[in-house]
Amino acid sequence: MQSATSVTLTSEHVNASIVPNRGTNGGFSLVIDGTTQSHVNPQDPRDLQLDYVRAIAGLIEAAFPVIRPLNALH
Repeated sequence: MQSATSVTLTSEHVNASIVPNRGTNGGFSLVIDGTTQSHVNPQDPRDLQLDYVRAIAGLIEAAFPVIRPLNALH
């Protein structure tokens, strides 16, 4: 498997990058002006790196007991 490289978009107002392997378990992070905004790990969808995402997941798990898989769009 080939190592992924960062992809960066720079304008006069913003510097945004998709950075591979930034999380503790791999995955990709969206970093805007030096601050991680989002993270996704395609190999492990339950790898929630950011506090706000863990909070949302906790609310969803509390509201929808595990009876069957939940279909959702974020």
